[in-house]
Amino acid sequence: MHPLERRVLPGLDEEVSALGAGCWTIGGPATNNGVPIGWDDVDEDDAYAGLVQAHELGVTLFDTPTSTAWAAPNVCSAASCALSTAHR
Repeated sequence: MHPLERRVLPGLDEEVSALGAGCWTIGGPATNNGVPIGWDDVDEDDAYAGLVQAHELGVTLFDTPTSTAWAAPNVCSAASCALSTAHR
């Protein structure tokens, strides 16, 4: 397996993988003033396993919009801790 290309993230001077993982879809249902802004129910174990696998494959850039944290705070917190610990 070839390592993922890495780039410096502008403004933060942090090197990350050129390929990022979008996390909005693992956020599950969420609303803003009654308007649905999330996705259907999401299995937290599956979501976490997907994040860990992405990291194991070299992804270090995870796009986590606010809606993900509203709907699946356990996944976001656990993944953030596990992945940042493994990255350092």
